[in-house]
Amino acid sequence: MHVPAGRSGGCAVALLVLMFPAFPRDACAVPSFARQTGMPCSQCHTLSFGPALTAYGRQFKLNGYTFGEAHSQMPLALMIQGGLSRADQPLPAAPAPHFANNDNISLDQVSVFVGSRLTEHVGMLGQATYSGEKRHFNWDNTDIRYARPLTLLGSDAVVGISVNNNPTVQDLWNATPAWGYPYISSPLLPTPAANPIITGALAQLVLGATAYTLIRDHVYLEAGAYRGLSDRWLNNVGLYPSANPHIRGGAPYWRAAYQFSEGEHREHYYSVGTFGLDVKVQPDPSVADTDHFTDLGFDAV
Repeated sequence: MHVPAGRSGGCAVALLVLMFPAFPRDACAVPSFARQTGMPCSQCHTLSFGPALTAYGRQFKLNGYTFGEAHSQMPLALMIQGGLSRADQPLPAAPAPHFANNDNISLDQVSVFVGSRLTEHVGMLGQATYSGEKRHFNWDNTDIRYARPLTLLGSDAVVGISVNNNPTVQDLWNATPAWGYPYISSPLLPTPAANPIITGALAQLVLGATAYTLIRDHVYLEAGAYRGLSDRWLNNVGLYPSANPHIRGGAPYWRAAYQFSEGEHREHYYSVGTFGLDVKVQPDPSVADTDHFTDLGFDAV
C-alpha cells in the first residue's frame, strides 16, 4: 500500500469473528449478523468480509439489520489489526509516543462490534475501538436503524431512519467515503492532508439522523442533518476536545440513487447515484468567522 514518502508493509494481521455459545436472551440482544440470519458472510458481502454489499446485503441494511430468526446468540465480534510500518526515509520525529522514527511493529487497533436486531423493526451496527498508538478506547462507526415496508404513493416501498455518527456510513451500497479505499492503512506513516470534509473529517465527531426510502426497488432517496458533539460528549465517547471541528448549526446530508437489474435471472446489476454534505465549521471558537464546505460526490456500479 503506497503512501507519500513511505510504504506500509503488512497492515492487517488478523480478522477474527467470535461466535459465543448459545444461552437464553431477550429479543433486545440478538447474535451477530451471520448467526442472526443463518447465512455465510458472502451472502451479504461480495468479498465475504466486505465492504461491498450484495443485493441481499443491501436489503438487510435497508430493512434495519432485522432479517433472520435466531434469538439466542451473543451479538459480538472482534477485529484485531496490526502491522509493520517502514518509510523510505526515517521520519523527522517519532509518529507517536513509544514508537521509533522508522521500522515500527504496532498493534494498530482492536475493535469490538455489536451487530444485532433489537426489535422487529430496529437494528444496529456499533463499533468501539482501542487504538494501539493512542492507547485508549473510543466509540467508532455506529448506525442504529428503524425501517419497515409500506405502500408509498401507490408503490411498494421501504422507509426508515438512520441515526449514525459518520456521514456516509449508512450508505446501502457501501460505495461512499466511509467504506472507501484504502480500507486499511498505517497510522504511523504520512498520509495526504487534503481531502474533502465528507471523507472522514467528521467521523465520530458528529451525530445525525437521516430519513430514507427505496421505492419499487429502484429509486433511493435519503436526507437528514448532522450536529457536532460538544467537548464534554467527545470526552464521554473517548475522543479529545482538541478534535472538535466546531460545526455551526446543522450540516445537511443527502443521497439519491437509481438501480435496476437485467438478464433472465437479473444477473446484470447497475446503479448510479449522488451524495453530498454541506457544513460550516468554526476553526477558532473565539472568532466568529466560519469556513463553508459543500462536498458533492457521484458513484456508479
